[in-house]
Amino acid sequence: MQTVKAHSYFSAWAKKFNVWDNSNYTEQWSIDKPNTTPDGIADPDRAVQLLEQAATEVKSNFGSLDVAWGDYYRINYNGKNLPANGIDGSMGVFRVAWPGRADQKNMYVGGGDSWVGVIEFGDEVNAKVLLSYGNASQKDSPHNGDQLELFSKKELRDAWFTEAEVETNTVKIEVITKSGLIEEKQARANKK
Repeated sequence: MQTVKAHSYFSAWAKKFNVWDNSNYTEQWSIDKPNTTPDGIADPDRAVQLLEQAATEVKSNFGSLDVAWGDYYRINYNGKNLPANGIDGSMGVFRVAWPGRADQKNMYVGGGDSWVGVIEFGDEVNAKVLLSYGNASQKDSPHNGDQLELFSKKELRDAWFTEAEVETNTVKIEVITKSGLIEEKQARANKK
């Protein structure tokens, strides 16, 4: 997979430029033209100055302007440190993963898309899904962050639709009763 370069440079400039500020554009955002506005840079000289500042910072921090986004933007979650993709929605990206904390070398994903699904309807449903941060928040769960590698690689997993697919991928079944949670095996034993 080819890594897209120079996104770190664009991100540094866009942050300085403040893409949310409508006064930065010759044509401000309009609800009547959501796909084509905002448009045009209102102060090109200022935009170039900010671009030069961003270039100086990126080159100072990384030694080059040609820095892969995932080398700078990282997923650091549940003991995993992986290349990230996406950014906050103001940048116009499909994969929203807004920044959280940053240090001198890296910026880290703070949150964003937690569930993504692509579904093709037909005689049989075909679907790919991703629960980006995993299917559990308990620190000791094997499913806490178990889909982060897929998130980092911009991949999805197959969705499970059939009873056989669900059964094959089921680790534990719990039933809620008035007295609390009990495992399904215990519930079946109690019915006999």
